Amino acid sequence: MISIKPYESIGPVSFGMNATRVVELLGPPAAKTNTSMGQTYDYGDMSVMFEGGALTEASFSPAVPVEVRGVDVFADNMAFKKLVLMDGCPREFHGFIVFYNLGIALSGFHDGDEANKAIVAFGRGVWDAFRSESSQFKL
Repeated sequence: MISIKPYESIGPVSFGMNATRVVELLGPPAAKTNTSMGQTYDYGDMSVMFEGGALTEASFSPAVPVEVRGVDVFADNMAFKKLVLMDGCPREFHGFIVFYNLGIALSGFHDGDEANKAIVAFGRGVWDAFRSESSQFKL
């Protein structure tokens, strides 16, 4: 089980770590991709993104057991509702529900799109630019 600590860490790695340290902790990635925003390391059902050489976010598919503040995101059928209530004011942005108080974004949960279920954990400030383009989400 990978534990997400909002704005701090995902499992053994912390936001802000450099790629060398992340690889020491997670092992070598299956692939590396350069993007306009930085570099993505692909670990199969998990990927991590670096901007300016620092870890900024991580994405997980349902194949990876992930928990946020004791909520098993993919296994608990009430996880989405629990996270909405825990966050207090999630926002919707291009198919993602962004939980700014928890440092995560979810896709596929609110609309029942099982094929697109995923969680993204991000470092402080990483998704802030999207806040003004998002709308308030309500259950």
